[in-house]
Amino acid sequence: MPISRRPPAVLACACVVGVTAVAGLASAVGATPSVKVNVRAAAKTILPRLESRSGVPIRIPATVYFSTRSRLYATGTASARAYDLELGFAPDCGGADACFAADFEGRRGSRVFGRESVRLADGIVGRFTPSSCGGSCSPPQIQWIQGGVRYSLQLYGGRRGSDEDALVGYANSAIGDPPA
Repeated sequence: MPISRRPPAVLACACVVGVTAVAGLASAVGATPSVKVNVRAAAKTILPRLESRSGVPIRIPATVYFSTRSRLYATGTASARAYDLELGFAPDCGGADACFAADFEGRRGSRVFGRESVRLADGIVGRFTPSSCGGSCSPPQIQWIQGGVRYSLQLYGGRRGSDEDALVGYANSAIGDPPA
């Protein structure tokens, strides 16, 4: 089969068009406005059940920001020692990369882990782990201990800044928020 050869000028033109298209897409993605979401309102269908079953005070940030206006679906579990509240962009997401929005967890008696120490409200020191990808991607996470409970927040994206800055802000909001 013969190899098709294009004149250098055609190749240069194709490269410029491709680079321009990618730059335009990146610009459009970067310019996406942040959408402020009230976490309690987004979880209103499940939060009362979690609050009644959890033996752990539920601490969640007042608001978070996402880059999409998609509908959020809340799921969760609670027990005497823990709760887990997940927000997804699809019903029964189960933490899948394609629909994961956020996860808020409290677990009595657990230890924190993470790559970096971060200073949080009320003199609390937390641990931050950035997003990582392998076979799938894990969202950035922040954990801290408060009242003998390990709290954890995971979500993609922040508001004008790094994931670390955003998660520290969300953790500080949850720390200062009276527990449910």
